Amino acid sequence: MPRKQIAVLGGGVGAMTTAFYLTSVPGWRERYDVTVYQMGWRLGGKGASGRNRDRGDRIEEHGLHLFFGFYENAFATMQRLYRELGRPAGAPLARWDQAWQPHSRFVLEEDLGDRTELWPFEFPTNGGVPGQGGDLATPWQMLQILLGWAREIFEATSAAPPRPTVTSDRLDGLLDRAIAKLTSVAAVAAPLMRDLRLLFQAVAGVLSDVPEALIANTFLHAAEHHAKRQPDDAHAHERHDHDVILWLLREFVSWLKGHWAGVRERTEIRRALIVIDALVATAVGMIADDLIRSPVDWFKIDHLRLEDWLVKHGAERSTVEAAPVLIFSELVFGRWAGVGAGTGLHYALRLVFTYKRAFAFKMQAGMGDTIFAPFYQVLSARGVRFEFFHAVDELATGRDADGAPVIDAITIDVQAETQGGAPYRPLVELGGLPCWPSEPLHDQLARGDELRRSGENLENWWNRWPAARTRVLRRGVDFDEVVLGISIGAYPYICKPLIAEMPAFARMVQAVQVTETQAAQLWLRSDFAQLGWSLGEHAVIGTCRDPFDTVADMSHVLPRERWPAGAASGIVYLTSQLPAGGPPPTPPRAEWRYPLDRRDRVWSNLTQWLDTRVAQVLPHATALTGAFDAEVLVDPVGSTGPERVRAQFWTACWNPSDRYVLSVPGSVHARLPSAGTGYRNLVMAGDWTLTALSAGCAEAAVMSGMHASRALCGQPARIVGDELPDGDDLRPAAPPPARGRYIELDDGDTPLQPYTAQDVTMYSFLLEADLDRLQAICDQQLNLGGAIYRPVGPFVFFVASIMGSMAPVSPRGWLAEKDFGFWIPVVAGRRGGDGAFHAERPAFFIPYLWVDDFLPSQAGREVFGYPKAVGRLAHPASPGDAAELSIDALVIPELGPPGAPASRWQWRRLVTAARRGGDRWSGLAGDLGSIVELGRTVVASLVREIGDHALLEPTRALLGSLVRDTLALEVPMVFLKQFRDAADGRMACYQAIVESVNRMTHGPVGAGLLHGDWELAIAEFPTVRLIERLGLRVRPDGKVPALVHFWVKFAFTAEPGRVVWQVV
Repeated sequence: MPRKQIAVLGGGVGAMTTAFYLTSVPGWRERYDVTVYQMGWRLGGKGASGRNRDRGDRIEEHGLHLFFGFYENAFATMQRLYRELGRPAGAPLARWDQAWQPHSRFVLEEDLGDRTELWPFEFPTNGGVPGQGGDLATPWQMLQILLGWAREIFEATSAAPPRPTVTSDRLDGLLDRAIAKLTSVAAVAAPLMRDLRLLFQAVAGVLSDVPEALIANTFLHAAEHHAKRQPDDAHAHERHDHDVILWLLREFVSWLKGHWAGVRERTEIRRALIVIDALVATAVGMIADDLIRSPVDWFKIDHLRLEDWLVKHGAERSTVEAAPVLIFSELVFGRWAGVGAGTGLHYALRLVFTYKRAFAFKMQAGMGDTIFAPFYQVLSARGVRFEFFHAVDELATGRDADGAPVIDAITIDVQAETQGGAPYRPLVELGGLPCWPSEPLHDQLARGDELRRSGENLENWWNRWPAARTRVLRRGVDFDEVVLGISIGAYPYICKPLIAEMPAFARMVQAVQVTETQAAQLWLRSDFAQLGWSLGEHAVIGTCRDPFDTVADMSHVLPRERWPAGAASGIVYLTSQLPAGGPPPTPPRAEWRYPLDRRDRVWSNLTQWLDTRVAQVLPHATALTGAFDAEVLVDPVGSTGPERVRAQFWTACWNPSDRYVLSVPGSVHARLPSAGTGYRNLVMAGDWTLTALSAGCAEAAVMSGMHASRALCGQPARIVGDELPDGDDLRPAAPPPARGRYIELDDGDTPLQPYTAQDVTMYSFLLEADLDRLQAICDQQLNLGGAIYRPVGPFVFFVASIMGSMAPVSPRGWLAEKDFGFWIPVVAGRRGGDGAFHAERPAFFIPYLWVDDFLPSQAGREVFGYPKAVGRLAHPASPGDAAELSIDALVIPELGPPGAPASRWQWRRLVTAARRGGDRWSGLAGDLGSIVELGRTVVASLVREIGDHALLEPTRALLGSLVRDTLALEVPMVFLKQFRDAADGRMACYQAIVESVNRMTHGPVGAGLLHGDWELAIAEFPTVRLIERLGLRVRPDGKVPALVHFWVKFAFTAEPGRVVWQVV
């Protein structure tokens, strides 16, 4: 069998990871022929670094690069790589743990308006080893740690109440009593809360002489205590236990913000309040939005910014604008465009709660030296070919023999050729360490001297150096499979055919934004301490004011450089986004001045930082005048003033493929997984693809590369922390990334919700139905993604509602409305890790509904998704009236060609509900004292008629949800909302599952049983098959008996709904 030829385009982390795992499969040489095509002279992509041979062999990076302690897959890959590299003991960076050293010191710059203050953090180390696998902390375990941190920070402040003076067992016993009181559902809500508050005050009274102060700590301690009592797997939790914790946390925060208001200007209190507020809001949001059951659908909240999500769950706006929250956006360059709440939250939790050994690790040389030189050496030794100076110009598409879309050809500009056609040897050895130079090794190149004199940079997308030749790789000749490891910023240039042909690919390119970044490095004649820094060695400083938001002491890499003795004692790295006011432009390749403009902007920002911000970090780097003293900088040629600054290094990542990939709100739903390109022979590898992280970092790039390898060869088998099912194109429910404002029209427009109904009389008839038929209709119309909906039991309700008035918010007006339909009681839930169905919340699903006017039909369909058809509806004058209820509907009696009389839409009687003698309720009063009495009667009859064995087994979560809905007088509803596509009528241009609530605004003003034995006569037509679709039980006489029949009078408001799943 011929070997499959695999073309790897690009040399970044994702591409190299794919090549590494693909060639780790035993016997890979017999199966694959792997070639890497790389623009310019070095690997690395955004992580490329080089050595400046003219300036002390100094390391020049694209920016600041750290590995964080939660990078399980990245560290595992590096450990395998270094083992295979096999450097001898004593060689530079011989082992992975010599190449990466733990780093725990971080400092944030607090912006207080008129000034800034530095806020140091020292993250504790632990005994773990990153990359060694094992189970990650569950979301619930992370939440427990969150609450413990909040309590510790609160108790450590000088304004906190005294610690409890009784034993922990005594306190736990009191808390158990309080929690047992709260979790009892026997009492109604208001007395329950009042009794609970009194009990907590009693607890506080036992513990201290100042119960007013200690009660806050009691609330927080109780929340943590109850959280720790729950199983680590949240699938085993009950909803009311979560309600306990939410209530306790909200009470604590309410007390805290009120009682600390007068002292929050004190630095200690201000900082504690910021962190506690953020931690508690995170915990509340995780519970309230069900982000605690693995595998968590983090992306369901990704339509929000992280900051807005925290505010939604109780955080103050000042909290989310403070440094400890802002840093999580800045880590992924999301200060301006924002980061999706789910992506940002998941990243932050992994970052803070799953790190091993240390919070972060610093590479002990340049990223190119530490990562990409070993990749090159190991892969070359395995037999992978590297074609440097190969710039991909365009991917061309075609069809294979089966008609499937494929990549058919790849056009490449060969930028330079070696002398005599010899292989290019890209590395130089410096102090025993293989490194990438910052420029090509010109002596190996044909026309190398000419290239050196031209000053053209072959890594610059807009360079003017003429290509040596054009090379076209063809499917079946030069490649069979393609790994696209070039970053998404280049796709508008190199993937135009794919964008034109594949809508999902085009959507990804449009939605997944990139940004240009800027970086500078300054070499210092003195170290940080000598220049006035006092907050510890080798600190990384974040959330700084513009023009650079991150400053780092990287002096630890000086031993890897080759300066004259005493010439350099410190290095400053500066980095941030390059402000652009929006996505960066994509000018034509002929616009060669574009990179010059970017470099000029970085130069301007660097000089601004030196003039205005350097004193905050290095106060002794200024002269007596307060201006920056350029003499503190190292310059081998001895220039002065601004020229000494120009001798440093600064750059912008302007190249399309070097731009940083953002995680802006909503964009994750447009990301494609590595194997989801739509082309049979194309996979992607990089941090722009869909992974569990979906963020711009080395760990996401490695995960993507592992997925790409798995798509090609089935390996690696495990990717740590990647909770997305392999191969699924998961784009979970969320509102679209952008929505247009609704354009209000004149007469006939859809009224604005909410809608308020007054003087409502509702007749209800319980009918026995086939459970499998009900499940089938739920599967067809509701179980499209997201939650799973199941019928509660083998029954439906025929419901006829007569509303005296129905009024929207706008326009100000009303009409009387009738709607008659069939309601299926359902529960929404999810499949747990044990495979069992876990019911979470009840709802009513109405698959058939008729109204008596066009306006209610239009509003119901367009706003919520009610399947409202217009019908002719008849009903009794009052509940005591013996008149029938009926529906006449437009139906097709017989399907047939145009012109056939029976195939014309006609008004026909569809349903008649009538009383026919007998009276099973003769022993009961016609009017009941309350809806509670009515409910008991209905449930008792239901169990008697159908049997409780047929009912869905209730979970405590479901019972808790039922109790809450009952106490709030709310009726939850669920709908399929969809619109047929104009171009392809077989498709839906919009399709979503919507849930909403009908809230009673005036509790039942009357309720009772309908006396007599009621039955329904239902006609079947080709266009409406109620008996068949619902599986209604029909007697031999053709009638459908009603098992229970009752009436209720009330008023309600149809509240705005929420989209719980949507095709995007």
